[in-house]
Amino acid sequence: MASTSAHHAVYSTLTLAALEDSGWYRANYSVAQPLLWGRDRGCAFATGECIAPSSGALLDGRHFCNEAMHAGCTTDLRARGYCNLATYSSALPAGYRHFGADPTQGGSLSVADYCPFYQSWSNGACDDAANLPGRNYRAEAYGPSSRCLATAVSQVVGTNVLDSPQGVGCYPTRCAREPTAARGVVLQVAVAVACYPTCVGGGMEQTFWLNCTAAGAVLALPPEVLAAGAVTGSLTCPADPHLICNAHDCPSRCQGGDACAGGVCTCGPAFGRDCCGATNCSHHGYCQYEDATNKHACVCDDGWTSPDCGRTFAPPTPPAPPGPPPA
Repeated sequence: MASTSAHHAVYSTLTLAALEDSGWYRANYSVAQPLLWGRDRGCAFATGECIAPSSGALLDGRHFCNEAMHAGCTTDLRARGYCNLATYSSALPAGYRHFGADPTQGGSLSVADYCPFYQSWSNGACDDAANLPGRNYRAEAYGPSSRCLATAVSQVVGTNVLDSPQGVGCYPTRCAREPTAARGVVLQVAVAVACYPTCVGGGMEQTFWLNCTAAGAVLALPPEVLAAGAVTGSLTCPADPHLICNAHDCPSRCQGGDACAGGVCTCGPAFGRDCCGATNCSHHGYCQYEDATNKHACVCDDGWTSPDCGRTFAPPTPPAPPGPPPA
């Protein structure tokens, strides 16, 4: 483990497991928070390269970057940040030269193996209302539900406007249940428009909610937003909207009664307890955890047997009723 600071502390299953492994603690994994760094990226994320050494091209644009000081969102979308690519005075150690053409280039943090990523500005946290810019050119709003998004929104403040509206900003989000949407919810984002001269319902600002119906979709501001104030542009939905709405979802391999916390299966050898596994009791039973044995086991439906409830059997034929008594 390595100590470092970040805009948002996460107490994940990994954190709790490290504390438990010290021998001093027993962890309650049900309160684990989801760790979004590397989520759903597979083993290659941990064992492979972050940048293609031969070309300097990105291998994972959600986590890494290759343009120094470029504005972007942190991986968890909780903060505005910048690409922390730096140029050192001498070549980096051989195992950390991610840019083959220039061995002096790398991320500013050695604890991240010099991989460059979007690091939060000191005033970039979206959940801190104090970070709202004094001149709100991007129609942003900061608070507990706000997340970082790519934006081209620009509104007039006084008589001034942004030279280039392309960038990132913080906008409120919420998740609305929608049975036809992926994972059953749709992400909604809001823009806070400064009305000109005043809002229809009174006040100086009006909030409009827009639906992210597809990952990475560009949402042009609709006519009712444009009519409310001197504002133009669009917002871009995140590439992984489920990381906002479904961050605690269990992986597909966590099924039936298998334990899950913070989006991680908390069963298997690493946790000292069995998993029912992906077979999910063959859909002919349910998975039950036994405290006495510290194991999971399938409880099969009537007519099914075997450890995974995958084999059917004919129930024994009941005995024939007795015949009538003799005359």
